[in-house]
Amino acid sequence: MTINFAAPIHTLISGYLDHHAQNVPERDALIFSTHRLNYSQLRDQVHHCAKALVASDIQKGDRVAVLCTTRLEYWILFLATTHIGAIWMGLNPKYRLQEMQYVINDAKPRLLFSIASFEGDNYADSIAALCKQNDSIEQLIALADPLPNSQSFEAFLALGKSISDADLSERHSQVDPMDPALLVYTSGSTGKPKGALLSHHGLSFGSRVGVEHLDLKHPRALCTFPINHVACVADTCCVNLVAGGTLVLQERFDPERVLNTVSEEHLTVLIGVPTMLLMLLDHPNFEQTDFSSVELVLWGGAAMPVDAIKRFQKLAPRMLNVYGLTETAANTTYTSPNADIVELTETIGRPSPHMPCRIVNEQGEHGELQFFGDFLSVMIHPRQI
Repeated sequence: MTINFAAPIHTLISGYLDHHAQNVPERDALIFSTHRLNYSQLRDQVHHCAKALVASDIQKGDRVAVLCTTRLEYWILFLATTHIGAIWMGLNPKYRLQEMQYVINDAKPRLLFSIASFEGDNYADSIAALCKQNDSIEQLIALADPLPNSQSFEAFLALGKSISDADLSERHSQVDPMDPALLVYTSGSTGKPKGALLSHHGLSFGSRVGVEHLDLKHPRALCTFPINHVACVADTCCVNLVAGGTLVLQERFDPERVLNTVSEEHLTVLIGVPTMLLMLLDHPNFEQTDFSSVELVLWGGAAMPVDAIKRFQKLAPRMLNVYGLTETAANTTYTSPNADIVELTETIGRPSPHMPCRIVNEQGEHGELQFFGDFLSVMIHPRQI
């Protein structure tokens, strides 16, 4: 299938960072709290972090785990880890210790990066228990406040000084598009969570499909999703990167702060699950918020009420309902560009022409929705890599 994508074509997800840093170095790439990085600055920080990973003897296929909120270090570590062919995995600070133990035991990461606390929740005891019970974790790196028996993030980054640009380039050249880049644990409908390994090609291809369907030039988007979820890493952050957009990160969803950010950062796309968007509608500041920059309101995961859609239609020219799976590394169905209320509320749209699908059931009209493509992940135990 020949695809004429609006976005440039790179087979490694970190290739888009290098592309935009070279072509639009001064464009805003990442905003978090008081930190603002353009594409040139983000590339420099990612490459320096990647050098530190190489200096820490992280090899192709090794797992790197990160326990934190949706903050600056999350995105830098993801891009740095994948740049050298290692596999990045996110841990949700809302996980219980038992949940963290399960995925750590299964994935066996060599490095664990972690925050010490967030909004009254302290992780020191849980992290200590994880490190004691899992001999795969060779080093704990504290991202912000210190943790017992940890290395500071600054000290970790300093290790990168021993690695040359040529050394980093050599490591990057060994990464194959079909190598796994991201490990996401998904429970499906039954049983314990299973690790879905998503490849560089899958993330790049799926993000280009997303860019094509969103039809936004250099989007400005906010991400508050948890970092262990594909909606955060792939559907929002990778799509934004491929499009050469500006990504605003916030550590949790707060309706008032989101509404302020829409106005202050001139967001062009508003992304969320229906519950999040309904909370915006119900907030006292909603009617006073300047939505003039917003070109698209996008949601997935559940149906949106008719009244809510009609209110958003008064503020933005386009609405989009999407559906995807963790294992597909991307959204796979999209409603029409000019979808009516029935399509937006009662359907998940049509399959993207780039991701063929079928409904399988020989006994009746209801069946399993199956997608086809070489972008799909492989459900595999990480130790088999």
